[in-house]
Amino acid sequence: MDIVIGLIGQKLTGKDTVAQYLIDHHEAVSFAGGHILNDVLRILSLDVTRTNEVDLVVALRNAFGETVLNVAILKRLEKYPDHLRLINGIRRPDEAKQAKAAGVRLVYICTSPEERYRRYQQRQEKKDDGVLSFEAFLEQDLSSPTEKDIPALQSMCEYTIQNDADVAGLHAQIDACLKQLSNS
Repeated sequence: MDIVIGLIGQKLTGKDTVAQYLIDHHEAVSFAGGHILNDVLRILSLDVTRTNEVDLVVALRNAFGETVLNVAILKRLEKYPDHLRLINGIRRPDEAKQAKAAGVRLVYICTSPEERYRRYQQRQEKKDDGVLSFEAFLEQDLSSPTEKDIPALQSMCEYTIQNDADVAGLHAQIDACLKQLSNS
């Protein structure tokens, strides 16, 4: 399937869940800038925290340009022309524009702030998960250089998935999205 999908959404909207469903049910391959950052942090023997991820990506962007992670991901995706391909976690306007110019179909994933915070409290993926108050969690969306631009990217997307329902409802939306993207 010669489609490349770029998943966009604030933290904890379910981008990884959508990507895993597409991997499991549609033989997709997925790459995420966050995975690259986490690999680098582990190599450097640094904790995988949101703060360290943000500091690293800001340093990389300052040194090598705003789209440095996108370039690396797009290059990796070229190795899989016969698969459904995913860029998991486009976060910046320059990344979204570059992806669209390369033929990537952008999909926005929405989840209520309350549900995202509930997931944040339960998730233990990063060392600093679950430590912020609800207000501080929302403030991070507005102030973090990796988060603040995400809501504005929804207008660039071809499809929006609302991920506040049950898993079956989410899967139905993913399949409808894929069908629409395949037919257009």
